[in-house]
Amino acid sequence: MNDSDSRIDDDFEYSRRTYFDLIEKGNDALEEMIDVARALEHPRAFEVVSGMIKNISDVNDRLMDLHKKKKDYHKQEVKALPQG
Repeated sequence: MNDSDSRIDDDFEYSRRTYFDLIEKGNDALEEMIDVARALEHPRAFEVVSGMIKNISDVNDRLMDLHKKKKDYHKQEVKALPQG
């Protein structure tokens, strides 16, 4: 593994941890906001909950995209190796 591969793997792990952290915090905030929305019974509060659900879903999609990007990068790297 060369230095570039090491940096990519480090960046991948950092991004992965960041996405996990965002998802966890988003889920915690969502649970609290659901309680607030139920207590307020205000349409705007439920709109905020809906937006939070979409945002958490988007971060989950980005996490999966990150895995695909890493896999694709390593496939390209293998193709670039000299045949011999």
